Amino acid sequence: EALEALRRNHDNVHFADRAEIGVLDVLKAVKRMSEKPFRFDLIFVDPPFALLPDAEGRAYLESLFVLARGLLKPDGVLVMRLPKGKDLEQWKAAPRDQRSYGESEVFFYGAETAAPPSGTDPS
Repeated sequence: EALEALRRNHDNVHFADRAEIGVLDVLKAVKRMSEKPFRFDLIFVDPPFALLPDAEGRAYLESLFVLARGLLKPDGVLVMRLPKGKDLEQWKAAPRDQRSYGESEVFFYGAETAAPPSGTDPS
């Protein structure tokens, strides 16, 4: 139902030449976009909090984080919402800003502070 509404809106605003709708895993979508000349001013990532407790989920989010930041324009911003106490410090990425809302924290990252792959030295 939501997908059909999205498609109708897409058609109604005549964005066919500037937007495409895809129904696929977000990591696959981001990888696909990174192969094209897409660059964005703003990317918002709101992952399921259930991914964070296990290593596989964290690795998935780290891949998403690194790939999404690579899609930013030079002055673009990646906004990521996480549960309180779960920051991205282990990815050696310093946010431009951080805000708390209820049980969530929202981190704002710029393209200029791209996180290195796991296990690498950022210097």
